[in-house]
Amino acid sequence: MEEDYYEYSHDKVKQNIIQHGAGLGLPQGWLEQIAELAASAVDKWAASKDTITEEDIRIQTINQLKPLNADIAYAYENYDKII
Repeated sequence: MEEDYYEYSHDKVKQNIIQHGAGLGLPQGWLEQIAELAASAVDKWAASKDTITEEDIRIQTINQLKPLNADIAYAYENYDKII
């Protein structure tokens, strides 16, 4: 199976985090701050890569979210499994 390569976007990562964390009832400002921190860390990781896949970005985003907020990391990681 061939993976699609992905053009990295800080804003898209940040918005995805906010979207997946929105249902957790966290204050919007706090959620946005966590999303910015995680997306900035993913920026640093992505800067050293020639090519990355969407799955690469997903994994890195989850890794950055876990120490910041485990609930947001869980929601982001399992967005397609939550009923």
